[in-house]
Amino acid sequence: MRLAKGLMKIALGMGAIVWLLVAARIASANPSGADNGPVSQRIQQYCDPVCELQAQDSAFSLLIEAYRQFQSRQIELDYESRLKAAAHLGQEPDSLVIGTTLTSVRTMRAWIKALAEKERDLRLEQLQTRIANFTTVYHCARKDDETTAGLPVASKVDIRAAVPQLRTLRLLTLGSPTIANFQTVISTPAADVFLDSTPADTWPEQLVGPCEDTPTSAGPPGPAH
Repeated sequence: MRLAKGLMKIALGMGAIVWLLVAARIASANPSGADNGPVSQRIQQYCDPVCELQAQDSAFSLLIEAYRQFQSRQIELDYESRLKAAAHLGQEPDSLVIGTTLTSVRTMRAWIKALAEKERDLRLEQLQTRIANFTTVYHCARKDDETTAGLPVASKVDIRAAVPQLRTLRLLTLGSPTIANFQTVISTPAADVFLDSTPADTWPEQLVGPCEDTPTSAGPPGPAH
């Protein structure tokens, strides 16, 4: 169920990105002012099924890497919060721990830090397992798209190429209505919400099996560091 929900969210996001990438290809192929017709007509005119499928590959690469880096950042934030809580153990007014200089308290802090590190590692492994499964499912669905197109289409899925693209993105948000600047557009680097952490190991027992004729390179390559 969780996998299905995750795939649904990815599919929705991918649809928007695919549309933008296809439109960008059309704009580059269509000289300015050469055709002012509806976008749907220009897609059919300038982007054949091969173009559409390869634009989808590029969109998936960007989307799956954005998902990985965003989740990695959330995991790291949780880890840092636990370390901060461990460092202040016994210092809060309502703390049940008394006498922070005791050896038992230092041992407890070390125990909490060790658990936090183990939790972070397990969550990163779980995330990498999801990435591998999403990628396998995508390549299986892509086989159906190739069947619909009526010909084999070289894959343009390139996770490594998506890494530098993410670094160039910026997030646009509106100001807060509580301070009367809701019409102000605020631009922040995407790096504020992304973290290019080293990919962890996957859980083999939770990996979905490859579909028939899935290329051996379907697994998600780790990003360049």
